[in-house]
Amino acid sequence: MCSSLCPCEAAEKTKWQANITEVQAKTFYRSWVSETTKPFKTEGGIVKMQFGPINNGKTYKSFDKCYTEVLAKKT
Repeated sequence: MCSSLCPCEAAEKTKWQANITEVQAKTFYRSWVSETTKPFKTEGGIVKMQFGPINNGKTYKSFDKCYTEVLAKKT
Protein backbone atom coordinates (compact mmCIF):
# COMPACT_ATOMS: atom_id res chain seq x y z
CA MET A 1 0.00 0.00 0.00
CA CYS A 2 0.97 3.59 -0.60
CA SER A 3 3.69 2.63 -3.07
CA SER A 4 4.18 3.07 -6.80
CA LEU A 5 2.45 -0.30 -7.27
CA CYS A 6 -0.60 0.68 -5.21
CA PRO A 7 -0.66 4.42 -4.53
CA CYS A 8 -2.97 5.59 -1.76
CA GLU A 9 -5.52 8.34 -2.26
CA ALA A 10 -3.93 11.80 -2.13
CA ALA A 11 -6.30 12.91 0.64
CA GLU A 12 -4.88 10.20 2.94
CA LYS A 13 -1.32 11.60 2.99
CA THR A 14 -1.95 14.13 5.78
CA LYS A 15 -3.40 11.42 8.04
CA TRP A 16 -0.47 9.08 7.42
CA GLN A 17 2.15 11.79 7.99
CA ALA A 18 0.49 12.85 11.25
CA ASN A 19 0.77 9.30 12.59
CA ILE A 20 3.97 7.85 11.10
CA THR A 21 7.38 9.47 11.35
CA GLU A 22 10.26 8.75 8.97
CA VAL A 23 11.88 6.57 11.66
CA GLN A 24 8.68 4.54 12.13
CA ALA A 25 8.22 4.20 8.38
CA LYS A 26 11.72 2.75 8.00
CA THR A 27 10.86 -0.08 10.40
CA PHE A 28 8.41 -1.18 7.69
CA TYR A 29 10.96 -0.55 4.89
CA ARG A 30 9.14 2.64 3.86
CA SER A 31 10.23 6.27 3.54
CA TRP A 32 8.58 9.64 3.08
CA VAL A 33 11.48 11.04 1.06
CA SER A 34 13.39 8.42 -0.92
CA GLU A 35 13.71 4.78 -1.88
CA THR A 36 16.52 2.37 -2.65
CA THR A 37 17.13 0.86 -6.03
CA LYS A 38 16.85 -2.68 -4.69
CA PRO A 39 14.14 -4.74 -6.41
CA PHE A 40 10.72 -5.39 -4.89
CA LYS A 41 10.83 -8.01 -2.09
CA THR A 42 14.61 -7.63 -1.62
CA GLU A 43 15.91 -7.60 1.96
CA GLY A 44 16.70 -4.05 3.04
CA GLY A 45 14.87 -2.36 0.17
CA ILE A 46 13.15 0.92 1.06
CA VAL A 47 9.94 1.94 -0.73
CA LYS A 48 8.88 5.59 -0.96
CA MET A 49 5.33 6.30 0.22
CA GLN A 50 3.19 7.28 -2.77
CA PHE A 51 -0.05 9.24 -2.58
CA GLY A 52 -2.10 10.25 -5.58
CA PRO A 53 -2.39 8.53 -8.96
CA ILE A 54 0.58 7.55 -11.12
CA ASN A 55 1.04 5.21 -14.09
CA ASN A 56 -2.47 3.78 -14.57
CA GLY A 57 -4.10 6.71 -12.76
CA LYS A 58 -5.63 4.56 -10.04
CA THR A 59 -5.35 4.83 -6.26
CA TYR A 60 -6.27 2.36 -3.54
CA LYS A 61 -8.06 2.88 -0.23
CA SER A 62 -7.69 -0.66 1.11
CA PHE A 63 -5.04 -3.35 1.08
CA ASP A 64 -7.64 -5.88 -0.11
CA LYS A 65 -8.23 -3.96 -3.35
CA CYS A 66 -4.50 -3.44 -3.88
CA TYR A 67 -3.79 -7.12 -3.34
CA THR A 68 -6.61 -8.38 -5.56
CA GLU A 69 -6.07 -5.96 -8.44
CA VAL A 70 -2.26 -5.62 -8.41
CA LEU A 71 -0.16 -7.73 -6.06
CA ALA A 72 -1.84 -11.11 -6.63
CA LYS A 73 -1.02 -10.82 -10.33
CA LYS A 74 2.69 -10.35 -9.54
CA THR A 75 3.18 -13.50 -7.46
